[in-house]
Amino acid sequence: METIEIQITGRETIGSSNSRRLRKAGQLPAVVYQPGGESVSVTLDRHSFIMSARGKPHTQIFMFKGESDLNGKLSLVKDVQIEPIKGQVMHVEFIAVAHDHNVVVSVPVTVTGVPNSVKEGTATLNQTAYDISIECFPTAIPEGFTVDASKLAPGDSIHASDIPLPENISLKSPSGLTIVTAMVDRKSKVAEVEEETAAVAATPAAEPAAKK
Repeated sequence: METIEIQITGRETIGSSNSRRLRKAGQLPAVVYQPGGESVSVTLDRHSFIMSARGKPHTQIFMFKGESDLNGKLSLVKDVQIEPIKGQVMHVEFIAVAHDHNVVVSVPVTVTGVPNSVKEGTATLNQTAYDISIECFPTAIPEGFTVDASKLAPGDSIHASDIPLPENISLKSPSGLTIVTAMVDRKSKVAEVEEETAAVAATPAAEPAAKK
């Protein structure tokens, strides 16, 4: 995943009144949490952040740029505060990460392909998990994984352990986590049983052999 640079400015004055002033000026108040260290209040350009983050997954890595001790450091978005009426971004929380230390994140899983049983109406494709948890370096976080369900037979499933991962990424979700299942359609199964029963009932009974 490509790292996105984001310009920040240190912020010494905090409080709701200062935050309102920053927002009126087109700025966005934010805070950066540093594991094992103190949190740092910063300011960034609201429009630039929105454009940079738009359409990106929640695992997007940002690199801070600016005259600050955070210059060159990587981060993940921890939380975004949205104004409920106008839907404007009000505040952002980042968490700093080290490029040479693993992080645990959830990555989306997309299912592609349709089994023949689903096309024929004898099964239904049911996706029950939409992401898996992985561990890797921040710069190695993938945008997501894709699994092909086209070969699934009725009743078969794809589990988290079936997803091939690069050598530098390890699975943290339970290996048996079910991603998608080709569920047998009960209606079609009942119809099949009824057809078999009707066929048996329609078969004439064998006459007993005549005595010699």
